[in-house]
Amino acid sequence: RSGLVGEAKMKTMNPWLYTFRTLLRRYLVEKFKDPLVVQSQLTFAITFGILVGVVFYDLGIDPESIQSRIGCIAFGIMLQSFIAFDIILLFPKERAIYLRESGQSLYTPSAFFLARTLAEFPSHFLNAAVFAIMVYLMVGLHNFWMFFLLIQLATHCGTSLLLAISALSKSLDIANVLASLALVVFFLFDGFYVKVSTLPLALQWFSEVSFLGVAIRGIWKNELAGLSQIDTKYCGAQCPFFDSITAQRFYEVEDVHVGSICWQLLGYILAYRMIAFLSVKYLHKK
Repeated sequence: RSGLVGEAKMKTMNPWLYTFRTLLRRYLVEKFKDPLVVQSQLTFAITFGILVGVVFYDLGIDPESIQSRIGCIAFGIMLQSFIAFDIILLFPKERAIYLRESGQSLYTPSAFFLARTLAEFPSHFLNAAVFAIMVYLMVGLHNFWMFFLLIQLATHCGTSLLLAISALSKSLDIANVLASLALVVFFLFDGFYVKVSTLPLALQWFSEVSFLGVAIRGIWKNELAGLSQIDTKYCGAQCPFFDSITAQRFYEVEDVHVGSICWQLLGYILAYRMIAFLSVKYLHKK
């Protein structure tokens, strides 16, 4: 009887909401029936969390250790941002099914896109959470909740970018090429390998386009602002910085506002997903 009541409620529901819930249930069931991808991503997060934690274990607060903290953050963001690289398979693999079912007016593009991408959210959130907690505790970083939030935002930025590339690409080969190109450009201009201030003016805007660079600067600021003191007894006058303020200036994050970084990353997530949605809706209809 309760099942009949539930079915009756579903039938009186808004048609879009009904199809969205049906699709979301379908994709969640599919994901749990074949948990290999989820398990592999979780294993990846745990393995690299341990690896990063062991290599950068319990860092101190002298200038050399702070440089190691900076490298740890940049490397960790790079790993975590593209932990879900397999998501570029999503739309090239499912496009034929989507075109057939949407062509029969079984659901709208928005219901399909939201349900399909939302079904991926729990595993991505869990992987980012596991990685963030392990690295924070083993390395000895500062300001946990902001670090946790920025890791989550960076992870979902990477996922959203790959979703956009997946939706834009007609085939998996094209998606792989575009994703590789985007990764190289974003890595190069993330601010770790080359300081942004040393780049030609015509190229400095790439550091703002690179969500990796934005996320890294946010966590650098969060980490350096959390330093109450810096141990300079082993380097004396040759130290590149002596306190939190000079360290922020040295790594060019003195004027960075972590709250603004969070909003900027959220904006990138929404922009990438809008590109993905519009691509699903209007591109590659045949």
